[in-house]
Amino acid sequence: MDEPVGTAVSELPRCFVPGQMLTVELKVAPRSGLQAYAIQDQLPPGWTACEISDGGEFDSANEQVKWGPFFDNVTRRLRYAVWPASSATGLVSFRGVASFDGVNVMVTGSRQMRATVRLSISMAARHGHLTLQVQGEAGTEYVLESSANLKQWRTLAPFTNVNGTAIFAEPTSQAAHFYRIRAP
Repeated sequence: MDEPVGTAVSELPRCFVPGQMLTVELKVAPRSGLQAYAIQDQLPPGWTACEISDGGEFDSANEQVKWGPFFDNVTRRLRYAVWPASSATGLVSFRGVASFDGVNVMVTGSRQMRATVRLSISMAARHGHLTLQVQGEAGTEYVLESSANLKQWRTLAPFTNVNGTAIFAEPTSQAAHFYRIRAP
């Protein structure tokens, strides 16, 4: 059996929050003796990339991150930051290909992510309120809940996240409170 010309393996987070940046990493390992290689990674529709390592560039017309050619056979960990579309929902896929001396090899590893929701909490400076910000899929129904003991939960607000971000004000109290977001 012939030795493969090289490998390109992706590492992605399992989940993403629409509109919030995350990092993609590709470990590219060419076989010894190769002359040159190049890599491209196809983003989901509407996503953009920045902070691309190793001289790579973002081709916005084709929504691809591209590196090379590299005229060596050095193993590299290529990275880039990606901004999910604020309208992204459900399961999304990346596709990539590495070309080793003209032989194309598909990028393997984790190539899919699922949209999720994030709750962030901050203290309003003068009003004695907590600001609760929910970021997630636009058009999705959620329930915001509160608990003093992590056992009994009370509903603060059922809502539809109309545009991807929803903000709530909650009066502060002396007792510790916990907050969560769940789908009904």
